[in-house]
Amino acid sequence: MIRFPVVEDFSSYLADYERLQPTTIHNYTTYVSLFLNYLAPAEAKRAAKGSIPAERFSAFLRSERERGLAESTLQMRWYALHAFYRFLRHRGYDGPSPLDQVRPPRARPVPRRDYSAAEAEAILAAARHSADGGTKKGQFDYAVMATFRYTGVRRGELIDARLKDLDLAHRELTVLGKGRKRRTIPLPHAYVEIMEWYLAEVRPHLPPSELLFANPRANLDGRFRGATDGQTLKRMVVRYGEDAAVPGPHLPHRWRHTYATHLLRRGVDVAVVQKLLGHSSITTTSIYLHLVRDDLLAGVDQAFGPPTPVRARRAAARRAT
Repeated sequence: MIRFPVVEDFSSYLADYERLQPTTIHNYTTYVSLFLNYLAPAEAKRAAKGSIPAERFSAFLRSERERGLAESTLQMRWYALHAFYRFLRHRGYDGPSPLDQVRPPRARPVPRRDYSAAEAEAILAAARHSADGGTKKGQFDYAVMATFRYTGVRRGELIDARLKDLDLAHRELTVLGKGRKRRTIPLPHAYVEIMEWYLAEVRPHLPPSELLFANPRANLDGRFRGATDGQTLKRMVVRYGEDAAVPGPHLPHRWRHTYATHLLRRGVDVAVVQKLLGHSSITTTSIYLHLVRDDLLAGVDQAFGPPTPVRARRAAARRAT
């Protein structure tokens, strides 16, 4: 496969400007490389500057579909190419995106899992038990897990959080999100108490850094000196989820789902939740309303009973179509 210099620049843009996770960056750059290699050499040169007919995008997606790829995989290719045009605009391209004329593949929605309040508290209690053991790693882990529980931050936002961005006096944490957009998250009293303890008793004993969370076990001569990384956080989330005997999958982003649904279940307006999560569109936040509506349906079914066998079969047939 031919390597295109523009893809390297695209990768840097995704990391430095859109602040995407390394896995997403790898996928997006791979998909764009596949598209450029699909084109004839002269077409690929024009595409690297933004000039390519919409029909070529459609043909590429069609060829990928003929290879037997799932609609969800094709959808990710479409997202990657859209991100590529955002990058080209960032570099000065001022023309329209041909992808605006290409309908995105429609994948079945992926179920969003959240923790119940009891599950979330059980996992946090497992982390607190580790902190009570007195090790700096256990205490560090507890502060991180509390951050996931009480703020709804993305994994990358937690990694990049600075000490100066935490204002306990005003109960605020400022994070740098996608598209380098800053947002300020109000903090509950329970979290403020945990972080007062962390800053006074734990953080001074961690590697020196301007970052809020500096992994105490990071190689002092390595890449993550004075910082932490995504895989460390993922392993941490899995460990305490399993310690609490809570069913998986355990992922950092599941805590973000939990934060959103926890607020909505307690009657917080969806527009407020949108601002807290840093979503650019309320449509994204509205996905969580489906989880809340499931709660309401479950309550009605509990009160009035399940559907009759005939009605259940009909409902299953409708869902299958």
